[in-house]
Amino acid sequence: MNAYEFLNENYILNVPIIEMLQRGEAKLLSADKYGVSAIHKEGLLLLSLTDANSLKRFEDKINEGLLTVFYGADTSDEIMQVLPQIKSVVPCRQIVYTKKESPLASGSNLDFKPVYRLLDASHTDFVFENYSRAWSKEHTKMLLSRGLIYGAYMDGALAGFVGRHTEGSMGMLEVLPAFRRKGLGQDLERFIIDVVLNENKTPYAHIVLGNDISLKLQNKIDGIALADKLVSWFRVER
Repeated sequence: MNAYEFLNENYILNVPIIEMLQRGEAKLLSADKYGVSAIHKEGLLLLSLTDANSLKRFEDKINEGLLTVFYGADTSDEIMQVLPQIKSVVPCRQIVYTKKESPLASGSNLDFKPVYRLLDASHTDFVFENYSRAWSKEHTKMLLSRGLIYGAYMDGALAGFVGRHTEGSMGMLEVLPAFRRKGLGQDLERFIIDVVLNENKTPYAHIVLGNDISLKLQNKIDGIALADKLVSWFRVER
C-alpha cells in the first residue's frame, strides 16, 4: 500500500506524519496493510498503525530505545498490554487547526495587545521554573536556543509563553498566575497557530489525556478539529 493512501484515510490523525514526509523531515521505513513507519530527523520513531497489536511488528526497533510516537491507540493502556517492556506511556488527544486563514484575522479577544518576542537561552531558568510540564533544564535550553519559544509581554513584564516541540507540535503554553483569567491563554494559542501557518505548515498540538483545561482552551478556537484516535509517546526505559 502507498504510504500516503494509508495516511490520508485518517487525515486529521496523520497530518503531522504526512507533512514530515513531504518536507523531508522524516524518512519512510515501511508502508503496508498494517500501517506506516518512519524515522524523524530528531530520532523519533513514528508509527501510524491499524491497531495497537501491530506494534509487535516493530518491537525490535522500539527496543532500541527510540522515543516512539504511535498514532492510532484507542485506549491509554493498550500499548503496555501489547508491549509489557514499556512501563510508561503519555497518551494525548491531537488537535489540528484546519483553516487556512489565521485566527488572528478575526481580531483579539483581549482588551489589550500583548507584545510577542522570541525568547532565547537567557530565559532558560524562567521558562523551566514556570512551565509545569518541563522535561529538564537542558531540554528547555535547547528549545530556546533553536528559537522555538515566544514570550508574551504585558506592560513590559513577561506574562506567559508558548512554543513548539522539535518535531513541530505546538505546546509549552503557560500563563503566569498574575495574568490568568484575562484571555491571554487563548491569545497565545492563536499567536502560535499564526506562526505555524506562516511557515506553510498545518498547526497541531498534543494535549495530554486528562488535561481538560487545555483541551477546553483549544476548543474555543474556530477551526480546531480533534483526532478520533490517541497519539501516544513512549520509549523503553533503560
